[in-house]
Amino acid sequence: MAKYPRHFTFLFLTLFACCFFQGKSSSWLNTEANEVVMVQSRRQDWPKRCDFSVGKWIYDESYPLYDSNCPYLSTAVTCQRNGRPDSGYEKWKWKPNGCSLPRFDALKFLGKMRRKRIMLVGDSIMRNQWESLVCLVQGVIPTGHKKVTYNGPSMAFHALDSETSVEFSWAPLLVELKKGADYKRVLHLDLIEENARYWRGVDVLVFDSAHWWTHSDQWSSHPRVPEQVLVLKGVLRRMGFPVYLHDITTMSAFRTDGRPSVYRRELNQAQRRHPMEFSSDCSHWCLPGVPDIWNEMLSAML
Repeated sequence: MAKYPRHFTFLFLTLFACCFFQGKSSSWLNTEANEVVMVQSRRQDWPKRCDFSVGKWIYDESYPLYDSNCPYLSTAVTCQRNGRPDSGYEKWKWKPNGCSLPRFDALKFLGKMRRKRIMLVGDSIMRNQWESLVCLVQGVIPTGHKKVTYNGPSMAFHALDSETSVEFSWAPLLVELKKGADYKRVLHLDLIEENARYWRGVDVLVFDSAHWWTHSDQWSSHPRVPEQVLVLKGVLRRMGFPVYLHDITTMSAFRTDGRPSVYRRELNQAQRRHPMEFSSDCSHWCLPGVPDIWNEMLSAML
């Protein structure tokens, strides 16, 4: 009988940034895009999973699950503290079709992850999700029983009593990006060790793929599932190592209201009267907000 490692890998597929969807057709999101949500590597004893990616957003006054005073949030995502006047974007939960998505339970999450490491690896979108996950967890941990440590491009939130660490490692393209001749940047598709050395010993790895989609002028109005996704699906299906691909693109595409926009920085009273004079962030997410739902899905998948 083949023995599988205790590690699990999740790949969160993020294909868009809201700036590119304004005024564009997104019909492909509602058809063939749904084909990519349930790809997983071959492992016959995995239970059949609910497709969390297909459903609808429902307004729920009991949300958010924490507030913007969470001390682990970076200034760029604390839209309320930065002067955003509305807060309705914080109160939406996701209802999958045909099943329910459990509300995030911090104590249950820490129980599942006791004496384990979970690491989110990727770009600033993944940093966004890491901050969300830390804020979802940290509220049940007493002061003095939690800390953050740093190691090169990685940072880790430690829940000391459960010996759990929730980590983030900066690797925007996952493979290595180096300076070549004439200081040109060279992407080495066959090299990963420089980044992967920070992942060793981790029990659950979560990757995102946002940067692979933002360097092409073809993907915002693509009439079908991008070829890269089809290649990825084929590779994952041939893998014996347990990898799960989860597409959060379609569900997130409905939530352009959750972007920081001009509230990515703190605006004083005078600046708030003329917010459109400032540049907008249409890539990341206000917190609390949409990434909290991604983490509810992650917790349920675990």
